[in-house]
Amino acid sequence: MLTFEENGHGEPLVLLHGLGGSARSWDLVVPELQKHRRLIVLNLPGHGGSPLTPGAATFDGMVAAVEMFLKTRGITSLDVVGSSLGGRIVLELAGRGRVRSAIALDPGGFWHGWERHYVFASLMGTIKLLRALGNHRNILAKPGIRSVSIRQLSHKPSALSQRFVEQEIRSCAEASNFEDIVRDLTSIPPQMGPAADNVQSVAIGWGRQDKLCFPGQAIRAQTAFPGSILRWFDACGHFPTWDQPSLTVQFILQCLDQERNSDEQRAPMQQGI
Repeated sequence: MLTFEENGHGEPLVLLHGLGGSARSWDLVVPELQKHRRLIVLNLPGHGGSPLTPGAATFDGMVAAVEMFLKTRGITSLDVVGSSLGGRIVLELAGRGRVRSAIALDPGGFWHGWERHYVFASLMGTIKLLRALGNHRNILAKPGIRSVSIRQLSHKPSALSQRFVEQEIRSCAEASNFEDIVRDLTSIPPQMGPAADNVQSVAIGWGRQDKLCFPGQAIRAQTAFPGSILRWFDACGHFPTWDQPSLTVQFILQCLDQERNSDEQRAPMQQGI
């Protein structure tokens, strides 16, 4: 069973972190989001203390583990937010008609051609460096050094606390299936959109300065999910939750409010049928 953290009250909102992250990757947005919803913040298989589940070396296995968690917990008609790998997972759930609404922040899976090789080389280079540094890896979080070490992921590394960056570096280094997931993600077909009868409420957020999943991929994501909302985050890299936490919370809440209003409008129509 996946480990998770739970915060707040009200309707559930599931949060899925990116590759090498953990439930703590959402720390910069949880304090505000928990004022509005009951947050269920998962640790994906092999991350943040969650065990390796069957198939945890593949994207499909990760999706299956999340689906099983939600089924076991009896969570239905749910809203989900995902970042990076987590963003691709929530889009897959939306494509399968498993969720009420999906919000994806800089999701992977929309790379074409050479971009696929670039992502593979970038992520494998990162994990090899962390493994090689061992217990000295926190040097990458020190002021000045992190302006270079995490520049690919953050547009403004100096604005992040050293403690937060150390936490993210540690969770990445400890992700036991990191390399397997990278190999799978960069070899499987691109993320597909929904079947015609499984159109869900989908919103996509993207950092304009994303140096891992380039901004042009956002247009492909929106095209794959017709009717989806696309929100750009300025002065923002791969993780809006890092570089623009306040605007990210605002975006998430606006999307959830829009979905709630749509539900309320549909209810009288259904009662009149």
